[in-house]
Amino acid sequence: MLRRLTEPCGAFLFGGAMIRLVICCGLFLAMIGGTPDSSAAPDPIRARLETMTLEEKVGQLFLITLYSPELGPMDRALIEAIHPGGVVLFPHNIQSPEQVARLTNDLQAYAQEVGPDVPLLIAVDQEGGRVSRLLDGFTPFPSPLVLGATGRREDAVALGLAMGQELVAVGINMDLAPVADLHYPAHDAGEWEVMYRRTLSADPALVSTLAGGMVEGLRAAGVIAVLKHFPGHGAAQTDSHSELPVIPLTREETEATTLAA
Repeated sequence: MLRRLTEPCGAFLFGGAMIRLVICCGLFLAMIGGTPDSSAAPDPIRARLETMTLEEKVGQLFLITLYSPELGPMDRALIEAIHPGGVVLFPHNIQSPEQVARLTNDLQAYAQEVGPDVPLLIAVDQEGGRVSRLLDGFTPFPSPLVLGATGRREDAVALGLAMGQELVAVGINMDLAPVADLHYPAHDAGEWEVMYRRTLSADPALVSTLAGGMVEGLRAAGVIAVLKHFPGHGAAQTDSHSELPVIPLTREETEATTLAA
């Protein structure tokens, strides 16, 4: 298990996520609420939002990618230009725990320097097994299909917690996982399939249970979990990153599987 390599700023990072949530919730509350109570204590989140330009608020809606394992001039220029809500790290950005921690510290420091004073969401695809961005120096976690074979929610919670603790140790606060798609044996194209071994089970109830357990574990570690991808995507045989898959499921199959949970 990795020790923490970044500054202990978990609450500060979580605050950044809360600001993004409040932007959406505030619009709804503004429509249904009355005149604010002038005697109430000042809302620090609202105060922060009032200092942000429209361009800065729009930038918070985007997660960007970086060019290299270090925070280079082009990366700095992009962050300063659009003030993104976060960054997604890919294999070309990741070399070792020490390097990732240095990169995430540099990212947070530079984002704070150029404003707005809102911490970045720093995300990665760490599903376990086939899709694991953190490799050298990190724990090799099992694939979702292996977890599904155990059928135990407590294992899912433990796995999510262990993953989350390693992510937090190097300054990553969002995991683009777990996969909540179903396994469709009838449409399994084997190891060439984009979803090969990335799904937990063909059973909707079990997938719901185990995915929920992983989310619980990640959250306990201080990491935001992002369930993915799309109803029926487990049957896709082409990569939706580069092509538009056609899901070969009938309405009856969809209602009996993806929509059953």
